[in-house]
Amino acid sequence: MSPRIFDHNELPVNQPEEFKKLSQREQAILTAWIRTRLTPRKTINHKHSSYGLKHFFEEDNFYVTNGAFKGAMLQCGFLPEFAQDTNWNFAISETSPAFKEVRYGCF
Repeated sequence: MSPRIFDHNELPVNQPEEFKKLSQREQAILTAWIRTRLTPRKTINHKHSSYGLKHFFEEDNFYVTNGAFKGAMLQCGFLPEFAQDTNWNFAISETSPAFKEVRYGCF
């Protein structure tokens, strides 16, 4: 019997259903952020995955799992390139407001 290869996509934190575990207020904040900060385009953007995008959101908001972010993207009408992947890529513009906001660290 060959060893089973671990699939990170099987972890609950990577499932889009995690979005439903957020409170209604958290769902509203997350989907509003997506709708106002991520601009759709026709082709898939491979520079930013769901995992990376969630970190842009978390900078000014609250922690969400990769799965919750993926579920929110679906709720907002963004479909993944490959749903079987752990980290999803979407058709979002590189000129989206989320990528234009300059972050300054503390010195």
